[in-house]
Amino acid sequence: MSYITEDDKIFRIVLSKPEKNLEKLMETTGKNLLACISENPAAANEPVKLKISPENSENRLFFAELYTKTQVFHKHLKKSEVCGVLESLVSSVFKNAEIETENETITVLTGKKGNVSVLKKSRLKSPVQTICRPSSLSREKNYIIKEGKPVRFLVELGIMTKDGKVHSQKYGKFRQINRFLEFAADLLPETDSEETAGNGRPRTFSIIDFGCGKSYLTFALYYYLSEIKKIPVEITGIDLKKDVISFCSSLAEKCGYKGLKFFCGDIEDWYRNRTPAASEASVSPDLVVTLHACNTATDYALAFAVKHCAKAILSVPCCQHELNQGTSKDIPDTGISAMFKYGIIKERFCALATDTLRAELLSGCGYSTQLLEFTDADDTPKNLLIRAVRADSAKNGNYTLTEGFSNLKASLGKSITLEKLLFEN
Repeated sequence: MSYITEDDKIFRIVLSKPEKNLEKLMETTGKNLLACISENPAAANEPVKLKISPENSENRLFFAELYTKTQVFHKHLKKSEVCGVLESLVSSVFKNAEIETENETITVLTGKKGNVSVLKKSRLKSPVQTICRPSSLSREKNYIIKEGKPVRFLVELGIMTKDGKVHSQKYGKFRQINRFLEFAADLLPETDSEETAGNGRPRTFSIIDFGCGKSYLTFALYYYLSEIKKIPVEITGIDLKKDVISFCSSLAEKCGYKGLKFFCGDIEDWYRNRTPAASEASVSPDLVVTLHACNTATDYALAFAVKHCAKAILSVPCCQHELNQGTSKDIPDTGISAMFKYGIIKERFCALATDTLRAELLSGCGYSTQLLEFTDADDTPKNLLIRAVRADSAKNGNYTLTEGFSNLKASLGKSITLEKLLFEN
């Protein structure tokens, strides 16, 4: 069945709810396509969700994100390839699909017996116009990085033109960058960034960014501290993908950012201190950043921050699967077991419960912790920020469990990886 044509202007595609008998279906339907998207054949055996979004307003190139139980894989697709993905994977591999075009929203639902329902709803306004073309009022906001003045890394990353104008389809990312910098700027007094190194000069500000990805925010942090605030800064970015690290290292060199270094590595390995680079960076950092580190990778990053006495933490968690595994039968009869009966409620509740447990654990480790909205939900659904600042009285290793943590853990009947890491021998 053809859900879209090459003439349709696509805004977003989300494929979800994979078939239970996935391996058999993969053999004849989507295995090659999924392997192509992930560039990792092993990932084709455990997809959870596939998201596809346009890279430019012309709809010529698309960005595909394949979510598995433990990782996220990326690949660029042409319009013709997007149509092929939909033809091969909708209904046969993924039961549900939501396709948003300029003119309509198409929802595809596959029943237990294989019957397919296609629901179409006309759109009154284009989502591209609504989200990617902000009003003049929002453009006039007093951002830290201002529009109109070209910034090298933003130009190279395709967010700004060479004359400093923000591309309309990238304005959400531009707004997200500035919002993140507001949080970072708010932390500067907390981290004593203006103290001297003993020679009358400001000491070097140290940051570790776990799961840095393409590093929009990493570069923004470096630019803000070194170019705007004139603070000496060293930032270490870590990510699993070699091609991403190679790209970021090349861009840092091109921009002349000598204090910005990138390493290919696993967050757990850095936590366990199993890499030479990790040993060098294992002094007490001023700030640990972990944005969209998948599932328990966030826990390892937070544990690293706590055990290395990081002065502040900014974390935007992603893909909180740990508590979501299991059924309502595994939950004590404490009044919340009904929330595990319904898939979408269970997923959202477990994500919120996971981050609540993380915040309570950080509080028990001597951090003043807040859960905040990161940016507009239209910019990213991963919208919850954990902001934690280490108290002067905090003592490394003197961790306690708060009453809030203990009560929620008892209600759930299970804990999370961060507790195990903080209290492991």
